[in-house]
Amino acid sequence: MDSHGKATEIHPPYFLKTLDKRIDQLKAKRDRCKKQAKRMTRPDGSLFWLPSRRWRYLNARLQDVYRKRREQTKQFLYTVANRLYHDYDAVGIGDYVPHGGGITRKMRRSMNNQSLNRRLKQVLSWVALRSGKQVLEWAEGGSTRTCHDCGYVVEGGIPPEVREWDCPGPGCTRHPIRDENAARNGLRRTFKALELPCSGRREVSSRWTWRFNGLGFTLRGPLTDSATGISFQEIKSFP
Repeated sequence: MDSHGKATEIHPPYFLKTLDKRIDQLKAKRDRCKKQAKRMTRPDGSLFWLPSRRWRYLNARLQDVYRKRREQTKQFLYTVANRLYHDYDAVGIGDYVPHGGGITRKMRRSMNNQSLNRRLKQVLSWVALRSGKQVLEWAEGGSTRTCHDCGYVVEGGIPPEVREWDCPGPGCTRHPIRDENAARNGLRRTFKALELPCSGRREVSSRWTWRFNGLGFTLRGPLTDSATGISFQEIKSFP
């Protein structure tokens, strides 16, 4: 969300799930070869296990995939940072850090391994220093359940599966979209941290998405929300 009301969703890189699946396959095949390791004796009398030839081959392929994921992730993060600082002089990012609190093992792994928040903050800081720009980290606590328009705080929070909700605040008729509402609150907190004048609430004027294509971003927009009849994701209402 920027100061002109442009809401942009940056999609996660497309390659993470594919590479993680390939890593799981290689690790499973490699680990099955552990039984073929031979116990060897060094000249000094110490013992060690010599992996089989197939284990060494699969381990080399596994390291190649790890390296590919690392380099592609690095390219994605620097592309995001450079694009943001091409358009803006200051970037605010929430202090959320995933702790693997998902319901299933697959969800916990996705939250821990595929979330790039921590690394993105590091890259943003470095690119900001290089470019003479600014980056700030704002406290996300309560940003989702606090209505940006009236300031009403929903008791008990909002379940993660609820993407839109009707504000129950007295006299408020707003229908906040979860991520946009948090981003608008974050924009206000960023302005406050920068000691910039803020003219009240920020309305969303357009919606865009950025999709990483390996060389840059494919932009799509402006988008509309489900209230107009065009929905890009399944929305559950907040009771």
